[in-house]
Amino acid sequence: MQILHLVGHERIGRELAKLIAKNWGRRVPYSTLYLHIERLRKAGLVKVRTDTRKGRPVRYVQITGDGAKVRNQSQDFYRSLADPVIVDLGEA
Repeated sequence: MQILHLVGHERIGRELAKLIAKNWGRRVPYSTLYLHIERLRKAGLVKVRTDTRKGRPVRYVQITGDGAKVRNQSQDFYRSLADPVIVDLGEA
């Protein structure tokens, strides 16, 4: 799901792998990345198109409207966790 936070506009899978390594400090094998992208595509959260660059296939990934909604809900949830919690302990 965190991949949705990196797909603001159309990106190449290789670019996403580099962003994951940079932002989260871990290398992700392309096979693992594309497995997750395929799951997001089947859920309608991203769309994928394939093109050719220098004779090699390249996959472009772009977030859909539903994907943006899920991403925004996720961001709101995590922001709410950072909000101060007010507890009413009543009178002591």
